[in-house]
Amino acid sequence: MKKEDLKKIGENIYEIAKSGNMNVPGRIFISERMIVEDNASEQIRNVAQLPGILKYSIGLTDMHVGYGFPIGGVAAFDLKKGVISPGGVGYDINCLTGDSKILTEFGQSIPIKDFEKHAHKINIEQNGMVLNQIEFLTRLPTLNFKNKKIENKKIEFFMSKEANEIYEIKLNSGLRIKATKEHPFLTKEGMKSIFDLKDRENLAVNLFEGIKESEIIDKKQAISLKLLGYMFGDGCLYESKKKIYGAIYGTKEDLKVIKNDLKEINVNSNIYSRKRDHEIKTKY
Repeated sequence: MKKEDLKKIGENIYEIAKSGNMNVPGRIFISERMIVEDNASEQIRNVAQLPGILKYSIGLTDMHVGYGFPIGGVAAFDLKKGVISPGGVGYDINCLTGDSKILTEFGQSIPIKDFEKHAHKINIEQNGMVLNQIEFLTRLPTLNFKNKKIENKKIEFFMSKEANEIYEIKLNSGLRIKATKEHPFLTKEGMKSIFDLKDRENLAVNLFEGIKESEIIDKKQAISLKLLGYMFGDGCLYESKKKIYGAIYGTKEDLKVIKNDLKEINVNSNIYSRKRDHEIKTKY
């Protein structure tokens, strides 16, 4: 469908006339100069055919093709006669091949195709209906571009699709990365697509291969072991009044992370700071 096939009904408002199995007309909000993807406008028509849809199937300015439901599409449905509106998933999601190994929060190395089997299914009752929800039992270390720090984040979505083209990048370290054309890579100049990379350009990679995949580590046990390892280097454990106490030393930022870890295993902690004046005598 071309823009010429749309009926202009107002400033920056175009309508797709109701036809075929459409229950309502479609409306797209675009300017004269903007281009609409053919498949995206067709998906507006598809959404208009869903039972219980109210008034219009709408496409916003940033609309583009998704999986069945256009990204940037909006629709309202009758509570009794309608359907549960799907969450939009677009084709611009960045993809790695199934054998690509992903590091988890606790250093496990798991092929991305195997993450689904580590999901935990729970039932949620809402408005008299029971919904199935999938939660992942592990978090992934991610780079926060604002503060340049590594942060562990929950997995929000897991999906797979067939890709027509797979590209491989070979690094001088010997590493090989296989990905689709949409997958961005971190360079000194920011994120770049495969087609924007130059020969001998530096890419950011994690050389830590991780622990070989096994069963997902118990979270409480993993945090306890991590903290114990830190204490061996920069802390101590001691007994007082038949209780075990721990003291950990580090930067304020690190101690905040440790405090959050302790909170996750139901251990209370406080952060203290003090100034000291030391003088160390040496043979020099």
